[in-house]
Amino acid sequence: MQKLAPTQLALLQRRRRRPSASTSRTTFLLAVIAFIALLLGENFQFGCCGYTTSRIYIEPDGGYSGIAIRIQDSVPEERCAEVLRNLKVVLSSASKRLHQALDERAYFKDITVIVPRNWRDSTCQTPIAAPMGGSTFVDPDILVGKDDPIHGHSIFTQQSRSCGQRGDFMFVPYLFLTSLNDTWSTWGDPGKTFVHEWSKLRYGVFDEYGFVDDPLYPNYYKVQGAIIPTGTSNVPVSGSWRDPSGAEGCDPTTKSCFFQPDLGANDQVTCSLGTYPFLPKVSRYCTVKEALSGSHGTLPPTKHNALCQGRSALDVIYQNDDFYNKDLGRNGGGGGPKIPEPKFTVVRDPQTSYVLLMDASSSMIHNDVWRWVSKAAQKFIRYDLNRGARMALVSFSDSAVVAHPMITLEDDKSRRRLSDTIPDKYKVQRNSDKRCVICGIQTALRSVLRGSEAGAHIILVSKGDNLTLSLTDENTILEHARTYNIKFSNILVPGRHPALSFYDLASKTSGGKAFVFPSPERRDAGARFYAQLISAFQEVLRLDSESPSEIPVRVHTELAFRTNPLLTRGKFTIDTTLGRSSQFGILVNDADDHFMKSVTFFDKEGQTFGPYNSFSSDFNVINLKTINFPHDTTSPPFDDPAHLGMTWQYTLEWYPGGDTSQENVILVESKPRSLGSFGLIDIKMWTNSDSASDLVTYNHPLTMYVQVRRGDSPVLQANVLVDVYMDTENGTQIEVSRGIRLFDSGNGDPDLVGGDGIYSRYLTTYETKGRYYFVINADDNENRAYTIQRRREKRAMTMKPPNLLYPVCCGSQISVPDGSQMRTGSFKRQESGPVLHLISVPDKASDKMPPSRIVNLRLNIIEDERKVTALWTAPGDDFDSGSVQRYKLMFSENVEDLIDPERQATIIHSVDGREDESGTSQQYRFTFDHFDVDYHVAMFAIDDMGNQGNISNIAQIHMPKPESYIEDSQNAPIQTDNEETDWSLIGIIIGVVLTLLILLIVGCYLYFLMAHRRSHYGAKAGKSKSSGVNANMRHPDVSDSGSTESESKNTSSHHLVPQINTISNAYKKQLQVLESNGPAKKDSAAEITPTYWSASQLLKEHEERQRRESTLNRDGSTLYSHPIPELNESMDATYQEDPYGTHAQNGYYNAAMDPGIYHPGSIRLYRSR
Repeated sequence: MQKLAPTQLALLQRRRRRPSASTSRTTFLLAVIAFIALLLGENFQFGCCGYTTSRIYIEPDGGYSGIAIRIQDSVPEERCAEVLRNLKVVLSSASKRLHQALDERAYFKDITVIVPRNWRDSTCQTPIAAPMGGSTFVDPDILVGKDDPIHGHSIFTQQSRSCGQRGDFMFVPYLFLTSLNDTWSTWGDPGKTFVHEWSKLRYGVFDEYGFVDDPLYPNYYKVQGAIIPTGTSNVPVSGSWRDPSGAEGCDPTTKSCFFQPDLGANDQVTCSLGTYPFLPKVSRYCTVKEALSGSHGTLPPTKHNALCQGRSALDVIYQNDDFYNKDLGRNGGGGGPKIPEPKFTVVRDPQTSYVLLMDASSSMIHNDVWRWVSKAAQKFIRYDLNRGARMALVSFSDSAVVAHPMITLEDDKSRRRLSDTIPDKYKVQRNSDKRCVICGIQTALRSVLRGSEAGAHIILVSKGDNLTLSLTDENTILEHARTYNIKFSNILVPGRHPALSFYDLASKTSGGKAFVFPSPERRDAGARFYAQLISAFQEVLRLDSESPSEIPVRVHTELAFRTNPLLTRGKFTIDTTLGRSSQFGILVNDADDHFMKSVTFFDKEGQTFGPYNSFSSDFNVINLKTINFPHDTTSPPFDDPAHLGMTWQYTLEWYPGGDTSQENVILVESKPRSLGSFGLIDIKMWTNSDSASDLVTYNHPLTMYVQVRRGDSPVLQANVLVDVYMDTENGTQIEVSRGIRLFDSGNGDPDLVGGDGIYSRYLTTYETKGRYYFVINADDNENRAYTIQRRREKRAMTMKPPNLLYPVCCGSQISVPDGSQMRTGSFKRQESGPVLHLISVPDKASDKMPPSRIVNLRLNIIEDERKVTALWTAPGDDFDSGSVQRYKLMFSENVEDLIDPERQATIIHSVDGREDESGTSQQYRFTFDHFDVDYHVAMFAIDDMGNQGNISNIAQIHMPKPESYIEDSQNAPIQTDNEETDWSLIGIIIGVVLTLLILLIVGCYLYFLMAHRRSHYGAKAGKSKSSGVNANMRHPDVSDSGSTESESKNTSSHHLVPQINTISNAYKKQLQVLESNGPAKKDSAAEITPTYWSASQLLKEHEERQRRESTLNRDGSTLYSHPIPELNESMDATYQEDPYGTHAQNGYYNAAMDPGIYHPGSIRLYRSR
């Protein structure tokens, strides 16, 4: 996604001569984004809902501040002191290592460590303070916890986005810190290891080593037949190949082997931290020149090289916004001032304090909105908030009032007392219709929080249109979010005007969520709007609930009307992860006059439960009707463990009468059962955009990411679909795309790692600019989904061999053994995703989106047949959607020809006539007659409109020369393809051809004119016959590719002489005459070189030919002044009679003329030396 620079903002303003009010506000919003980015640090990145929020920023002296490290509850409290002590040791060392690695540009300056709320100062052996305003404790980038089920004790960074974009988070196992001696022996210097993970997190570089048996990033490659370990270094690295047990002598070409560098024999290796941080002299990342030197001039198949298209890690780092066009704190040469030690602040994770900020202006009465807003708020307070939660209530119209101060919800009495302070409709309709949102926020800060802002979460319920906030108010709100770390969630209800996109920004900035409700299709809001409000409050609660298992999961929603035949039918499933306190409820317009007669349930075996015709009044205050099951039944039948995962059918029968147009909504909710060690099903969504407002272009579309986890394990093979909706600037809701399936394939663009539980896809369809929002639907994919089961000894799935000093996970795929796979059982979830305001989108009428980049090109060599099979995953017509029609394969002996966009590699094959569906596996076989040399091969895709994708990863090929290969055939010319149509070159060629055509006409005219003048010689000269000569000379430096289906590129440059295939009897007679006159000097056909003739030369030659014709003997023979070149046996010439003395392709030789002159049929003329 593109970041909004000030120049872009100015351009947007210049494009609109007469901006409307909404346009002006949109433009100002962009300016606000830029201003807040500067205010919070230029690298402040907004986000919500997933991993897109980072509060880290770099100061002018190069010091990083705003670094937050959260210690998770899974870490034993008794290890607190040791974890904190060694964390300081590792980060102090890492700060010095970072300063050295980046040429004194950066270091760690200010770090906040957040410990669990119940940890004691005495156990941690350090004072633990409450977080204050200005300290960073929200949305930490670094987590400390127990071992990961995949990575085990390894420190790792989760990366979902592309090269140059920051990672999602860094994870540090607490054993990495508490056992520093083992860490040193296992990983080497932990400071350098941390720096590399930081570079992945902050700058978007990737690992610079290979992985065992990985199809995309193997841990070895070959150079001239020699096996080289995959990595980046300034000089070749010495070491040995070992098997998983650590024994030497392993052959990586036939077995699963690991390369172990020799720690005592690589003192010349000084880079790269991405490969060998454990080597004693390695202290930095390599430059491109150093990397090519250390890899014998090739590009090793590292993950970084493939995903960053050959750019060095150092180049990616210095192109980051932290350093681009800056000279932060740089002194160079190690002679700068000593950097300070990082400042550590240890704070206790604060308890969340909710402030419900309700718009009570009279405008909320319109369309019956206030009725349902007040009921949703009552449900949230009375039934949804956890026991012990803290909450206050503030209402506002043209001014604000504290309806209830902050209290702790300990019992039903306190809940009722708080919910009863929600203004009723009679008070609301008498209020002003003005909405002073800033009044409510300032009242919450000054009169409710009063200096205890840590952990505050303000939930705003308002219409949110352009009458609610001034531009100054917007700046004030964002300043509060930054200064006090207050979280803002915004529930924006329907109004006459669209809601401001600023509210999206405020939510994303602070780590909250934004919900935007379109105007109801009916005149008045109904039960459907009410159900959406309930869902919004529940999702807000999930952001920071200490008891997520107490939040019910909605498994079924059905809109119902009382129409004939007065029956509503549906079906639902309580999956195996749920089944506690399940509830079948109906949201009705009137709790007393609901018209419900009975509900009957049917299991999959056809057994009937019910009909149940008694409904509870316990939830009448919130218009929710539930079933009174018989007294001998402790729970609904669908909560029975034997029935979990079963699909239930139901029939709801209605009484006739009343207003049949009133909406009713059937809701089925259930809480998770005993979790054990598995945890909850959790779904997060984020995009590649770091802002709430953004620009989308043809070349930079949105990328969607959804992570599905159960506890701390990824969920693999799930079915993940995303629905995309948008609100236009006039408030109209549009369904943009429905059921977009996301993939966890690891193909590299956009999904980076297969099997990590992160599902990815480009969004290639857009309607118009406006507010876009997303709905995620995930299920068990017909019982295919599974999680990773820890081994009995609690070890991670991937274990590295002894003495191996770098991680073994994760390349392009995470392979989970069958014994470690545990089925999730049936589940189905629906969650709301982020909200983005797109101020510019591609025109859907123009097809300018290219195919996505191919990142998994592999080459298999068939030596005996001189064949190569290329394998890859097809991109799409528009990135990863649709089908692709063509590919171009290119190669070069010099890898820089493929990396450097200024160079042009040779196109060897055009793979045409395809219709490859996105995501399908493809292959193409071709002949490759270039032997005993290392070549680099890449490809790119082309759609039906000629849009070209980026160049793929670079694969290497080395074709050994077959023993049976005929020596002469290797000199056959190779046919190549033009990379793209060069219309300027075509214009030049057409001009040249037209010029030559004119010259040909003039030449023909002169020829016939002269022929007429010499007609008196015709009878005698007619006895002499001309010969056609065609020499097949082979280019010495290229091989035959005649078996390929390539387009021609510069083919004529490989054919510098005409082919010799005919010679007339007259020419034989002339040879005999010459031989009888004595031995002649021999010329080989190889000595024939091209001669290029101008028009003046042609005319001069014509006059010379006239002079020579006068020397003809009367018997038709010619008086030669120099010998005729003799045919060489190697020319493989054939002889045949040519009655016309011409060659159709190459022109003609005429025995009556100088045999050293070749008369053209094209631009090239040939003369023997």
